Amino acid sequence: MHLKVLQLAIVAIAFISSSTGSASLERIINGSAAQPKELPYQVYFYAFVVPLGWAKSCGGSIISPRLILTAAHCLKGDITHIDVYFGANNLTNIEEKGQQRLLLDISHVVLHEGYDPNTFINDIALIKLPADLQFDDYIQPVALPEDDLTSYSHRAAIASGWGLVDFVNRRRTDILQKLDVMVMSNNECSAELLKRVPGKFFTSSFICLLPPKGTGPCKGDSGGPLVVKDSFDKPLLIGITSHCPVYMCEKGVPSVYTRVSSYLDWIEQARIYQW
Repeated sequence: MHLKVLQLAIVAIAFISSSTGSASLERIINGSAAQPKELPYQVYFYAFVVPLGWAKSCGGSIISPRLILTAAHCLKGDITHIDVYFGANNLTNIEEKGQQRLLLDISHVVLHEGYDPNTFINDIALIKLPADLQFDDYIQPVALPEDDLTSYSHRAAIASGWGLVDFVNRRRTDILQKLDVMVMSNNECSAELLKRVPGKFFTSSFICLLPPKGTGPCKGDSGGPLVVKDSFDKPLLIGITSHCPVYMCEKGVPSVYTRVSSYLDWIEQARIYQW
């Protein structure tokens, strides 16, 4: 059975940001507009938070016909429903070719049982769809790493999302943005973070990047993908956009992602126990 998605118009969206300490990553700054069908694994969703309403927005990645991978912090709290956009490039164009939407209740969400909002360890979650997605040119899964042996240090990667493009003026974009980035080694990242945030918790299940010169370090919507190209030039999901250890994401501070390869067993269990 293929998933017949619902076309829904969503209005009156409120956005939340942290005021101190580590902040979730909400923006692609100095990126470029992605073209339709260019990043078909990318999804976007709004979350309905009681009593605020539609008050959270995050990204995610399609990894199978029934699974979306995202960040746990996107789905933590008094959330009752999520509205997921598939195949979208322009979020405001409900008649956009290829765009589909699905409204789900919170029972479709699986948070990692070890997620810690203070350290962002295990910042990973799954959205389980009630029926198979029908893949086409606009909607496609992204591959996962085969093992946890590759560090991806100093690899070119791509971050993407619909978040803020101007932090100071709180300016957003409705068009999917992408940015070419470079992965750091964990040793480099940990050392740099400790210089700026003494005592910063760091684990091997993090993966970090620094931005190109002249941009801010926060490079994607929370929950969104960080991908590299595999040997066949296909996208491979290596990170989930997680957090920035410094409020307002100062230039030169590494952005921290959840390392997907650290959670392959956890993801596989979700595949096995699908509905």
